Amino acid sequence: MKALFLGLGGVGQRHLRNLIKIEPDSEIGAVRYGNRTFEIKEDLSTDKSVNIINKYRIRNFKDLDEAVSWKPDLAIISTPSHYHISPATILIQNNIPVLLEKPISHNWDGLDQLVDSAKCSDAFIMIAYMLRFHPGFQQLMDSIKGERLGKIYSAQLTLCSHMPSWHPYEKYTDFYAGRRDYGGGVILTGIHPIDLIYALFGLPVSLYSIGGKVSVYDIDVEDTVITLFDYDLAGEKFPISLSMSFVERPLEHSISIWGEKGQLYWNENPGYYRLTNEDTGDIVEHENKDFERNDMFISEMEHFLDCVELKKRPITDLLDVIEGHKMALYMKESLEKKEKMLL
Repeated sequence: MKALFLGLGGVGQRHLRNLIKIEPDSEIGAVRYGNRTFEIKEDLSTDKSVNIINKYRIRNFKDLDEAVSWKPDLAIISTPSHYHISPATILIQNNIPVLLEKPISHNWDGLDQLVDSAKCSDAFIMIAYMLRFHPGFQQLMDSIKGERLGKIYSAQLTLCSHMPSWHPYEKYTDFYAGRRDYGGGVILTGIHPIDLIYALFGLPVSLYSIGGKVSVYDIDVEDTVITLFDYDLAGEKFPISLSMSFVERPLEHSISIWGEKGQLYWNENPGYYRLTNEDTGDIVEHENKDFERNDMFISEMEHFLDCVELKKRPITDLLDVIEGHKMALYMKESLEKKEKMLL
């Protein structure tokens, strides 16, 4: 199997290791946008004694045209956000299945063309929303779909992290997440909870975002945002609030959902799930004690490769998650215009 990589930073190298773990005989090709060749480990520490080009016998291509001529069986894009749309469009137009790192795009430019190209292609684009593969979130989603809370009253999601310490191998001022020209900002960089809201509840009627750049860090993007979503599902109305920041510590990524029967709670780390039924007094708790973060990425890669082999659509197919991505773009518009957005 021939696998083409665009971008071999921290997440790109993670995908590379996981691919080789599953398919050890894969041929690896790459189009590189930088000259970094040292190994970045799962904990984001580095080993500068290792040259990944040599270690993984990576074939370098001068540009995407040359890489497409190599006829790869699949491609993985993990470049900065503003480099996503163009190569993904070219690859899908050449019927090459793509695993595209989130976010899909950093703005609206070229988004419709990408979607149209995916609709006309024999291949697919899978968006790398790895939290869809977290067993705790899968439990939560099953509980919502099974109406174990009854009528939904409200939900609250929190995402707190500290972007300046994400990549110890580079200055945070060089990192795409903190740069407007690279498509950074907490809304798109931290898009996972937005996708999870969409997976659980679909599109809201409207949304309104406040916040912006509130930290002392030398960045030119929004770092802290709170968004209120107004939902109306089959006549049942409820609000959802989402608090996002990548300049806050300690780390937290949690979901709380309240309904007529009780509460659902999930925290990504350490993978804790709780369903409280106030009608019966029952409490169902589960903690994924043996779960490691890379397990999500392994499951994601296994699903991607399975879809490539069987020519089936993935659970995070571009055409199925695109509206959730648009929610994030509307959040950015609401923040900039300081007005409510109707969806």
